[in-house]
Amino acid sequence: MIIPVIIEPIYDVESIWCAETRVGLERELSRKKYSLLEIDPMTYTSYDYQKLPRTRANDRLVVLIGTSPKWISQALAFLSDNGVGVLLVSCQPPENAQVRGVVRIDYAAGIGQLLAHLSDCGCERPALYGCYADSSADLIKRWSFAERLGPNARIFENHGSLADCANEFISDSSYFDSVICANDIAAASLIQHLHAAGIRIQVVCFGSSEISRLFSPSITSLTLDNTEVGQQTVMAYAYLAKTGGDVNISVRVRGKLIIRESSCVANTITAAEQPLTHEPVFTTGFYDDHEVQTFTRLERILLGCDTIDREILRLISTEVTTEKIAEQLSLAVETVRYRIRRILSNAGLKTRAELLSFITGSGFGEVITEQKTNQA
Repeated sequence: MIIPVIIEPIYDVESIWCAETRVGLERELSRKKYSLLEIDPMTYTSYDYQKLPRTRANDRLVVLIGTSPKWISQALAFLSDNGVGVLLVSCQPPENAQVRGVVRIDYAAGIGQLLAHLSDCGCERPALYGCYADSSADLIKRWSFAERLGPNARIFENHGSLADCANEFISDSSYFDSVICANDIAAASLIQHLHAAGIRIQVVCFGSSEISRLFSPSITSLTLDNTEVGQQTVMAYAYLAKTGGDVNISVRVRGKLIIRESSCVANTITAAEQPLTHEPVFTTGFYDDHEVQTFTRLERILLGCDTIDREILRLISTEVTTEKIAEQLSLAVETVRYRIRRILSNAGLKTRAELLSFITGSGFGEVITEQKTNQA
């Protein structure tokens, strides 16, 4: 079986979550011995869809992966006009859109799980933080949060700058005893800003990144199993392709709550100092934000590191030479150099000096090198 896939361009290139979905997709394709046909998202409107094999229901079907409601709506309209059915992944279909199936994370249930955990911690005044307007996932979180809390729901939007979003929250933080962050990048950013402002508050988030596990404090998170989303996509497509008639399916992947240091009874608000002051940053998209780019690079470093790599990073942060690192870790010098080159490649950096600057200049030395291997 050949499974044709179109992926939203910016999501595919920039998102760590899309990378996880790809892993699951490719893993299940390999297991089933199916083939992947990637249709270029930049030229998908000129692709000859008549070349695609017909399903048992006598239609042509593609997988469409993305999170931007605007981009997804345009792609769905084009595909519908050309008689192509869609299995939509990682996005809630727009109202009145015709799709054969949907596979995504169950964000609404996740909001319920996070609110229940905060309630168990004695929190009664949560906020929802860092929701991005052009994100289908965040629209679902926003809707579910507002439905559950009614007129008491307070939502802080990310308009393209996490720094501005943090400033807005800090200026009003005395009312809240907890906050649900839309993703782990927003959570790590907010914790840094709150710490600088002298505020301690219970923080939880959606996400399953290494940042959540290794950050200080480690962040309570509702895991997002995007790998499972990728695997379920292959199974859903195969089912639709082999099933005749007018069949639609909906798959929701539930998250798992991992409780860490950022939410516990001891975490209470302390008096805030002066709010942070930042020059406004105006950007055009979520991935254009400097903080998002920085945390994404951090995640790529962490994903590619084992305990030895993190020890190498710790020693690099103290400006120890490669030869000394090899001596202290009982490794060959070439082994250390190879590992450093691999770390640089994962981080998109060229030199050890750039890596050192990133670790120390971004304030991530402890985040990257602190050992928290016993945490889930």
